[in-house]
Amino acid sequence: MRNLASSTATTTEQIQAAIAAIQEGVDVTVDLMNQTLESSNTTTRQSTEAKEALAEITNLTEETLAAMIQSASATEQQSMVCEEINRNVHTIQDSAVQKYDNATKAQTIQEKQFTEVIKLTKLANDFTS
Repeated sequence: MRNLASSTATTTEQIQAAIAAIQEGVDVTVDLMNQTLESSNTTTRQSTEAKEALAEITNLTEETLAAMIQSASATEQQSMVCEEINRNVHTIQDSAVQKYDNATKAQTIQEKQFTEVIKLTKLANDFTS
């Protein structure tokens, strides 16, 4: 009986040791699972923040692109206006040159007429004298 009791006590101790080892393993596993859960939550939060940052970058990029397109359009319109102004300046210049030429011709004709008037006046004076 003593052997049986001793054997039972030894087996009980072995079972208790095994249970303690299993319990310790379970505790370690639970701790690791909790750490993994915390790490997973952190990764999820960081992924969400990265997604939001990328969405903001995309939004800012689209706004910048729209502003660049608007600027390019305004530059093109300004270029067209400058070309129109340049054509108008050339038209005005051509008109001014033509008016100057016409004025010069008119002055030449007027000078010839004045010379003729002087000649006619002299002839009239010679005729009446």
